Amino acid sequence: MVQNTVVPNMRGSYPKGILILLLIAVLPVLPNLAGAESREDGSNPADQKSGTEVAGFPVIGPLPKLDEALEAQMPIELRQLNIIDPQARVRVSLDQEGQVYEVMCLWATHHALVARAEETVRNFDFIPFFAPDEPRRRTGELTVFFYDPEQVAMRQMGSIKPVYGDHVGEAVEAKFYRASPDRFVYEKSQPDDLDDLLVVTGGRLVVVQDLEGNRASGDCLVEFYVDQDGKIRFPKILSSDSEAVSKSALLSLKTFVFEPPRHRNGIPTYVRVRQPIGFD
Repeated sequence: MVQNTVVPNMRGSYPKGILILLLIAVLPVLPNLAGAESREDGSNPADQKSGTEVAGFPVIGPLPKLDEALEAQMPIELRQLNIIDPQARVRVSLDQEGQVYEVMCLWATHHALVARAEETVRNFDFIPFFAPDEPRRRTGELTVFFYDPEQVAMRQMGSIKPVYGDHVGEAVEAKFYRASPDRFVYEKSQPDDLDDLLVVTGGRLVVVQDLEGNRASGDCLVEFYVDQDGKIRFPKILSSDSEAVSKSALLSLKTFVFEPPRHRNGIPTYVRVRQPIGFD
């Protein structure tokens, strides 16, 4: 299910605090102008053979295979919970130098693992994949596994860490988690799962010129994710009247900020949004 948003004042700037979500509907994934599926950065897979850019953004390919697993220490505030199989699934986009272009957590056994998981991927040393005929950007998904160094050390000494923490506060928190661990899972929410409608708190339309010096004019349909902090992640163009319109839309989305989405149970979440944008 995809969230469709219809924004008032579609062809102007977005004043702070304007309500963006007016309509929720199920829409099919639309093809772009070339009749092929759009990639995460708005590029057309058909252009990968020639290495051309679409809307000013480089084409992408599959993520290089990693030589080692990604691991991270469990955040201190979560160690007393004794989370079963703590891990997170993260989407990442890389450039040819192996530098991380964009990161977003897609799922985690506990929502408080999200920031550490994204940080771990950002700091990972990816191998450059530069080649003249290769795509200029690659994207894929990785899993980050978490471990408790204190628990590891105690096991090596033949001891066991207390199941419910070292004091009453930790015991209460741990028992609360153990009673309903699924409640703390970080995952994508559907529109009906949110505690409130999505709200734009800042942003503006950016209009570029085409090769002939004319301002972009026309409509496009974009899709993107709004993460737990209200930031737009992995925007892509689904359909567009021109490359200038596509580039204007993607640059405009870079300025947008949303009220952080929350699940009805109060847990941080993220959503996928499909939005038409027009330029005069």
